[in-house]
Amino acid sequence: SGNGYTYDITEQYGHISGANLFHSFELFSVGKNESANFSSAVGGIDNILARVTGGKASLLEGRMSSTIDGADFWFINPAGLIVGDGASLDFSGSIHLATASSIESSSGDKFSAVNPTDVGSLEFTPAAFGFVGAQAATLQLEGTELSLAPRQKLLLAGTNVSVNDSEIEGEQALVALVGVGSGNNSLSVSEVFNGSGGGSGAVDLVESDLDVSGPSGGQLLISGGALTVNGTDLASDADDDFVPGMSQGRIALRGNTISVMGGTDIESRARAANHTADISLIADSSITISDTFTSVVSLPFRAGSTGGDITYKHLVLQLKTRQRWLVTRAAMPAVAT
Repeated sequence: SGNGYTYDITEQYGHISGANLFHSFELFSVGKNESANFSSAVGGIDNILARVTGGKASLLEGRMSSTIDGADFWFINPAGLIVGDGASLDFSGSIHLATASSIESSSGDKFSAVNPTDVGSLEFTPAAFGFVGAQAATLQLEGTELSLAPRQKLLLAGTNVSVNDSEIEGEQALVALVGVGSGNNSLSVSEVFNGSGGGSGAVDLVESDLDVSGPSGGQLLISGGALTVNGTDLASDADDDFVPGMSQGRIALRGNTISVMGGTDIESRARAANHTADISLIADSSITISDTFTSVVSLPFRAGSTGGDITYKHLVLQLKTRQRWLVTRAAMPAVAT
């Protein structure tokens, strides 16, 4: 660890079945200044699936990448996963990281890290993460800066999810964080990305910055049981003029309780003739917005742009001096030139 090594993880160390490349590791960590690259001389790979079976958490502080063009990356370690300072994720496909026990197909086939049987002729399209029993492993981002490719998808799922002093940025990216909770749960990836999948675990965002701004804004989807957003900026700004058929951005928080505090800024701004991203905070029990300068804002910045909708359920405002709070604006009138 930390010796500057580059590890080339070829298909010869794994198993190809159909369009899937399977890898199993007893232990897996990438130290500072190290690099782990997944590659294959065999074509037709759509998914790289990696499981860690040894019962020790993975620490990622170096570069993880793939030279398999367009392949989605799936990584599970039920003992825990820490993405730390110096980590980078360089994949051209979607990225899925979880402290799950298994990767599952829609028909229920499993690539398990808890009962790691031989892959054999297992052929399936990965569709979900399986979480088993009283598993309590957290997925953590600690002091890391992750840069995504334009429109790339990133899913971070753990029994609990903690993001501390970290940054995630990607032009018009789709970023989803899910606290699944304990018990036996199957987390559908498609449901997460369409905004309907969630869980009962904690998601804590502290002193961090998640920004998916772009031509029409990206999507930030955060769900779980207890959500805490403290001193964190969540942004999905629209930078370019609207083009018909272009998808609009979205920021969505969904949980049992949602607490927004510490100068957090949840913002959607239109810098061109566009519609800003809609913002939703939906809680089964309560939403608390408190502390000075904490804000949830959807604003047009120029003529011809419109503010998005802000929707909420079970809101409690704890207003303090000089505090900004929920703001949405109607369309700024277009000005003839």
